[in-house]
Amino acid sequence: MLQLERNSLVWPTPEGWATLHAQALPDPVAQAVVRHWHAQRLPLVVSRQPCVPLQDAVTLGLPAPAQWERRRLAFALPLSQLAYSGRFPRLSEATVRQRWRRRAQALDLALGELLGHAVGAVQVYGSFGWQCLTGLRYVREESDLDLRLAVPDLSAAQAVVRLLASQSLPCRIDGELVFPGGCAVAWREMAQLLQGQVPQVLAKRLDGIALIGLDALQPRAEALPA
Repeated sequence: MLQLERNSLVWPTPEGWATLHAQALPDPVAQAVVRHWHAQRLPLVVSRQPCVPLQDAVTLGLPAPAQWERRRLAFALPLSQLAYSGRFPRLSEATVRQRWRRRAQALDLALGELLGHAVGAVQVYGSFGWQCLTGLRYVREESDLDLRLAVPDLSAAQAVVRLLASQSLPCRIDGELVFPGGCAVAWREMAQLLQGQVPQVLAKRLDGIALIGLDALQPRAEALPA
């Protein structure tokens, strides 16, 4: 069953790969990236969908690594040309080759305890996630560690924010808290909102973005099913 959320991964069908090759035709770099992705059966990522939805199609992203100029490629495939979906790797997997992997594993465990060790609750996207998935060079010295954290409610979000704020890793921890229903807020912005430093934060959903305050976020987090 397809799970089409922002930052979920999808793998095309054979027809889907043919469509991607066709969409890449005008661009030699895009052609080379798609050829490699197809040969290695690598996924694309579901991006935010346009305000006016494409009929029976999904907008996808493919951020290329350093060897292809770090190009950010965009595609669209019919739903019928998506074979299955999946998730980015968890924190302990994405940092296994880092010198600070033990600290990352400890953070992964602590986040799991806060979030109930739910499957997919703690994922790493961005440079560390793509490097783990592909084996290609994405991570640079200045790369952030981008976390996707599925929080069941506002109370859990507050606990996660406190934990992340207390961490000290060689790289900056970035990423977002994803509430039930797919409403995502950057954890650093959530920290400012909880401290009363800002009145609103940018909330991202699959189909758009909006500025919301804490009063709007709390019932949204509590009313939707986990």
